[in-house]
Amino acid sequence: MVRLKTWITGPDVPLTLYGDDPDSERVPLVGIIDTGASCICIDSRVPKRLGLVSSDRKPVQMADGRLQTSTIYTARMSIPELGFDDYVQVNAVDMEYPSDRVLLGRSFLKDYIVNYDGPRERFEFHETSRGSEFYDIDHDE
Repeated sequence: MVRLKTWITGPDVPLTLYGDDPDSERVPLVGIIDTGASCICIDSRVPKRLGLVSSDRKPVQMADGRLQTSTIYTARMSIPELGFDDYVQVNAVDMEYPSDRVLLGRSFLKDYIVNYDGPRERFEFHETSRGSEFYDIDHDE
């Protein structure tokens, strides 16, 4: 019997973003699960703090329906409690006020089964496709 490892978190997901340079700043941020977002979205000030180099620009539709141009960056994202530390593509948008929030959209969530317990304000993540090291194997004998 294969049993998926489970990680449970509150409404906020502690994470860190950083660049390729081993001496680059590691910026602790707060992830927010956003199933309505197609991508990972951050404040445009964050990649500047990290010294990241943009790779592209593209329009994104904001929650209020307006289109805004985002700048695309590649960064490393670490969520130790989830066992995640990998490169991700982030869309940086100009926000009116500085923000340490990261919208974790479907580009990140696609590798997980995520359940939400509303009364407890908890998310339960089940790893699905990142490799055998994320599975506990029980043998029925």
